[in-house]
Amino acid sequence: KYMQRIKAVEPDLVIISLGTNDSYCFKFSETEMWGNMETFFGMLQQTLEDVPFVLTTPPPSYLRRSVKVAGKNRKGSKRRRNRYRTTYHFNDNTEKASRLIRSYTVEHGMACFDLSAAMGGEAETRQWLRSGLMHTDHIHYTVGGYTRHGGLVADALLGSIVRGKMDRSDQSKL
Repeated sequence: KYMQRIKAVEPDLVIISLGTNDSYCFKFSETEMWGNMETFFGMLQQTLEDVPFVLTTPPPSYLRRSVKVAGKNRKGSKRRRNRYRTTYHFNDNTEKASRLIRSYTVEHGMACFDLSAAMGGEAETRQWLRSGLMHTDHIHYTVGGYTRHGGLVADALLGSIVRGKMDRSDQSKL
């Protein structure tokens, strides 16, 4: 039903952003993600036979790790209060997912915008977090952050139109 709803819109171009959920884990599986893309795009291409696709790689994010630490007894209670220390680690799986998506698009003749590279990597992602463009969960972005994402993709699309075609050999610019 979902594919039929997409077809009913009669799109001229479909832009698909994926990889964030696939890469947000401690045991990332390239094989599983590739298989999911094969299944999804098989259905999508069958539904939208002549519509071109542009894929975007996932934006950088952080993995959250909470570790239980010894807590103090509550006042007047024999039970210990559970306490957790939460840390965030740059999610290296995002780059793995990005490489996989870039490979997939080359193999299947699709255009790709490398959002991860366009955002500037780990150092720049910390800056997005400090400036309020990334939500405090270290995964999602604020309205301003998603607006900037959209601007990066739109600028790349407009650039490819100005050049007269989608240049599939330059993965970072479409």
